[in-house]
Amino acid sequence: RLYRWIAAIDSVGLFSNNIKCYDANCDIWGSIRGICPKGWHLPSKGEWGNLADYVNKNPYYLQGKGFSQWPKAVDSYGFRAIPGGLENKNICQFWSSTPKSKLTGTAYGFKVYSAYVFSIYEDSIKYDGMEGNELEIKRYVRCIKDEE
Repeated sequence: RLYRWIAAIDSVGLFSNNIKCYDANCDIWGSIRGICPKGWHLPSKGEWGNLADYVNKNPYYLQGKGFSQWPKAVDSYGFRAIPGGLENKNICQFWSSTPKSKLTGTAYGFKVYSAYVFSIYEDSIKYDGMEGNELEIKRYVRCIKDEE
């Protein structure tokens, strides 16, 4: 399923107590449950980075097999990334809970005007910053189990 960033992070605070949003500007502190089930959270840029490091930044290990856009996919870990969701159907992008830029410090968090996505291209893995209207484009969400 694909989500806009504002929905992925649960900007209305139905499930998360550590977020408050006004349009696309949000105060965030701590990990974000977002739309993830209880006991899970939306990954941060750092957590996506841990995954990228684990697979040696090799996109073929995360790409789902059987898609003509990704002929070299091996899906070594069962991640099964699916190309699509964007105008360029060769990319798979997942929302991160991490803001990208234009931050203003506050006592409880920061103002968000842009956010990172974890992007799996045909031959690379990148962190792309989405700003303004790009936050309205629907992208995939993966959730990470909270540590106990």
